[in-house]
Amino acid sequence: MSKSTIRYSGRTRARAIKTFLGQFLGYGGAQLGLLCLVFFLVTAAMPNILVGPLQTAINATGDFLAPPSGQHLLGTDEVGRDVLN
Repeated sequence: MSKSTIRYSGRTRARAIKTFLGQFLGYGGAQLGLLCLVFFLVTAAMPNILVGPLQTAINATGDFLAPPSGQHLLGTDEVGRDVLN
């Protein structure tokens, strides 16, 4: 038995990639799956931006029942915790 390797030139490899992407993105299901995958990856990469850090300690700054602001998007509760979290 002999081992043979197939060597692709740069042009052949580029054509193969272009053909694959054209066929892959030609299917609606593949586009939807790719969109979902990108959405979940982006969501998983930045949870603190979307939700904010957890606040376990009682807020001692006096922000009790504060209205919505830039710091607390939905305001604070009667203990001073951010309502969004």
